[in-house]
Amino acid sequence: MTKLYAYTVGLCAALLMAGCTKEESDQAAPKSKLTAKESMLTAKNWRITTIASTTVITADGIAPITTSFDSYALLTSCQKDNFAKYTIDKTIVVDEGATKCSATDPQTQTYTWSLNADETELTVSGKLNGADHTEKAELLQLTSTTMQVRTTTVVRRLDVTSTTKSTTTYIAF
Repeated sequence: MTKLYAYTVGLCAALLMAGCTKEESDQAAPKSKLTAKESMLTAKNWRITTIASTTVITADGIAPITTSFDSYALLTSCQKDNFAKYTIDKTIVVDEGATKCSATDPQTQTYTWSLNADETELTVSGKLNGADHTEKAELLQLTSTTMQVRTTTVVRRLDVTSTTKSTTTYIAF
């Protein structure tokens, strides 16, 4: 599972703005305009609570085989406390949380994010295991407390195709 599943800065921005004097705010750079969804995404931290996956395997001359499983159960406890913070500058800071799986892992990693024009697709990009990686997810739900996305992974080998759709639910905190 990639660490791209995802992750907010609105609270920090609110705290910083509350501490500014009038003179400081007059000299501040103009605030970027965020859409309602971007504002919800950047307002809090996000932690995965469920991942429901279904894989369909198809091959020539064989009936499709479908398997559903709980991908969240496959995560280790040190992965379950990870969280993401989406920022207004379109970066995501993925934090290892209180327990790191390996002491040598960095505490945080940074990626970039964007929403498509109609805000139905979330794209996350960055380095994954040293290589450039981009992941797109269908944005199924986004409220102030819940985000749900669906990713689709297709693997083809010879005449066998495996298609896995995973629905990941995040909770804001």
